[in-house]
Amino acid sequence: RRFDVETALRVCRGAGYHEHALQVAWRAGEHEWYLRILLEDVGRHQEALAYMQALPPPTARQAVMKYGKVLVEHKPEETTALCIQLATCHLTTCQTA
Repeated sequence: RRFDVETALRVCRGAGYHEHALQVAWRAGEHEWYLRILLEDVGRHQEALAYMQALPPPTARQAVMKYGKVLVEHKPEETTALCIQLATCHLTTCQTA
């Protein structure tokens, strides 16, 4: 199954069908692909941040580590707020749980 999802994502992205690729990634639970398409292909930074906030904290932290630079360039305040939230998550009740 994983191979088929990745193949579908690569074909959709390669053909410029980014919205279709987003749907495939979302339905398959492929967080990394979903964020990659949002940020690299369609530039929907605010949507990517909202998506990261809904992820489990460990997954969100990995995403911030990978895409933090591009997010800070486009959405500095929102990205900083997310980083603070994730950094203090273990100290308080985490909203991204």
